[in-house]
Amino acid sequence: MKVGDIMKIASKEKLEQMYLVEKLGSFRIAKRLGVTKTSVLRWLGFYGIPIRKGKEAHKHRGKDVWTKGGRVGHISGYVRLWNPELKKYEWEHRVVWEKYNGKIPEGFHVHHINGIRNDNRIENLELLPKAVHTAMHTLERWKKEGLKGFGR
Repeated sequence: MKVGDIMKIASKEKLEQMYLVEKLGSFRIAKRLGVTKTSVLRWLGFYGIPIRKGKEAHKHRGKDVWTKGGRVGHISGYVRLWNPELKKYEWEHRVVWEKYNGKIPEGFHVHHINGIRNDNRIENLELLPKAVHTAMHTLERWKKEGLKGFGR
């Protein structure tokens, strides 16, 4: 990508606004601009914008992700919950399913019926075999992208 192409997609001012003022990370900026994270990091360097390091790079909108606890949104759209007993985060939809239905058998996934990843009401969750769940989402992606099958 040439310097002129960079300026068409993201000016220095636009990058400074997103990265320094809004405190968006390079991944979120890349998603917003429709480019790769690597491209964003190169542009930041090209424009002389200092790249955040370590824990500072993981702060998002005032929430320090290194501070354990609570309900945290994930970039994928799912929600994670801190489990102090296990000392790790768990996916909220799995916790909700297990609360109402018991342990999730190996080889099964919890599916969001309405497709909204942070809608973790029990009536919006169903248990599917991994193969069925994967095939369902593959078909949805093919429809969205206009694909008809393998190699087409």
